[in-house]
Amino acid sequence: MSKKTSSEEEEKKGFLSNPTVAIALIGTIGTIFAALIGVLPQLLKEDPKTTEVITPALTSTIAPTSTPTETPTEVPPTGTPTEVPPTGTATLSPTPTPITPPFSCLDRWQVISSLPTTPESKSGCEKYNYPELGIEPDQNETLSFGITGVQIDEVTGITTVLANEVTEISFNIELNNLVDGEFWIALSEEENPEVGSLSIRVQNNGLVRVYDTNGTLYTEKTWDELRVGTIYGSGKPYKYKFVFKINGTSVNNIINDVPLRLPINPNYLFFGYKNKSSVKPVTIFATVSNLAIK
Repeated sequence: MSKKTSSEEEEKKGFLSNPTVAIALIGTIGTIFAALIGVLPQLLKEDPKTTEVITPALTSTIAPTSTPTETPTEVPPTGTPTEVPPTGTATLSPTPTPITPPFSCLDRWQVISSLPTTPESKSGCEKYNYPELGIEPDQNETLSFGITGVQIDEVTGITTVLANEVTEISFNIELNNLVDGEFWIALSEEENPEVGSLSIRVQNNGLVRVYDTNGTLYTEKTWDELRVGTIYGSGKPYKYKFVFKINGTSVNNIINDVPLRLPINPNYLFFGYKNKSSVKPVTIFATVSNLAIK
């Protein structure tokens, strides 16, 4: 057994000690080593397929980034009113027109005259006065009628429409001068005070005549009768306080506390004057004040 082993070891030593074999072996080892050196970096390099970590997109849980838009909290968006009602939607009732037309501006009065006349404008009024007719208002709500030597055959003055709900009309008349004429107050169904009207005609001596809707003399009162219970004197100026109480189709007329009952359903109120003579001109100076229509 020992001899065989020794023989093998001697064969190995003889093989390794052979220079040719040794050189060949060393060359082979060097070739292998060189090949390993060339391949080794590739072996050591990380395979991207095995090292890459794939991160899935979280589209179902992450919302896209956007710039927030500020929304005003106190000022409403343009064109979207929140408190102001839309255009054309009335929220307030219009201011009612006063029932009593003023004397300081005659825009709510219509002139009645056969003479050509042009009203003057003043202080925002298109119809402030009628100089040709001697009709002149003032700021104290007094209307003056003053004209001298004018021949006018038809009744002349101003009229205004009465509202349906009117139940009372009151005013004061002061007559200072009247020659060849009559001063008229009329409640009429039509605009023309000579048609279907209750007319009260003051004469130059203070006498008051009342005509019905047919133009027939209904009654008359002298100045002495009308001044009873007043402080007025026996002569000019003649002063009258008129009160018309309208009830349906009748009017209770009170002149200086003297009552008169007349059948009329008035639509218009007229103040003016008229010639009594066709050949003599009229001269008049009178005022109307304290008009109240209720």
